[in-house]
Amino acid sequence: MPNTSVNRYDGYMQAIASLKDAAAPKKPLAALQRIGGHAALDFVNTVDWRGRPTPQEYLVGYAALVEWAGHAGLVDAPDAVQLRRRAVDEPVRAAAVLRSPAAHVSRTYPLATEAASLGEIASILAQVTGLSWRYEPQEPEVFFRTVTAAGADPVYMACVRNVFERTRNGSLTEASDTFDTVEQVTGHAPTKLREFFEKHRTALAYVSPR
Repeated sequence: MPNTSVNRYDGYMQAIASLKDAAAPKKPLAALQRIGGHAALDFVNTVDWRGRPTPQEYLVGYAALVEWAGHAGLVDAPDAVQLRRRAVDEPVRAAAVLRSPAAHVSRTYPLATEAASLGEIASILAQVTGLSWRYEPQEPEVFFRTVTAAGADPVYMACVRNVFERTRNGSLTEASDTFDTVEQVTGHAPTKLREFFEKHRTALAYVSPR
């Protein structure tokens, strides 16, 4: 009879090993240039010498993926700590993130997990922060100029502006569609809007003008 406890232990240790960098990259992740104009393009550039027999892969483990996401501004320091902790608590699932990329090649995943109007968002913000929030419609172009002047990514914000324009003229018929792909791909339920606001309550709690 096979020793299932040993098999589980071996599988656990293999998963732990896969979380560590398999080979030291030729330069630190912080030194990778982020010149694509968007995080998705910069992610593609984490592999050098594509098409050659031995391409240089910089995201060689889950820890490297989390570190790169931090440098790219996709996760903040507290989130990075939480992700690393989850990798330790659930090593098999964390290892699977990078172990089976073939299942996701050329796939596009819709990521909308919750739908809310801007009025509903303002209402939830008011409930979470205990402060007054209201939705005042503005021209999409005014929104775009304001957020990009504050440092937001102009490429991504142009997409958001387009969504606002299409929502207003009625051509965005799928605006309220939601999907379960986040949980399917990650194995975790997505963060709800209220949960996100509660997590960042301090940052959202502005001082009300007198």
